[in-house]
Amino acid sequence: MGATFDATGLYRFNAVQDWLREKRWTVESMLRHVREIERAFLSASRSADVNTATLIVSDERRRGRFLTFRTAKASVIVEQLAAKNIIVDHRGDRLRIGFGIYHNKSDALRLAEALS
Repeated sequence: MGATFDATGLYRFNAVQDWLREKRWTVESMLRHVREIERAFLSASRSADVNTATLIVSDERRRGRFLTFRTAKASVIVEQLAAKNIIVDHRGDRLRIGFGIYHNKSDALRLAEALS
């Protein structure tokens, strides 16, 4: 394994697994939670660049674990949101927004407001 093995990652993994078990999170419940937040965001967004029309994959059953929007302003939007302490990313003209189990509906609404 090399000169020095660092077990920190294993301790962190075990701590996260214990926490997930304690909170009774399952893969299904995490996905359900995130999809609800995504729906709240999509319903609230009034941005001309970030909305259901610019969403790359609209069918949530076929979508990965983040929302991707096609917009020529992707890099500008990332910078504007970063100035408001909101982190998203982009790849070329694709703006990517990922919600997690640590987010809630108010986070989605805050993001929608920041984009208006």
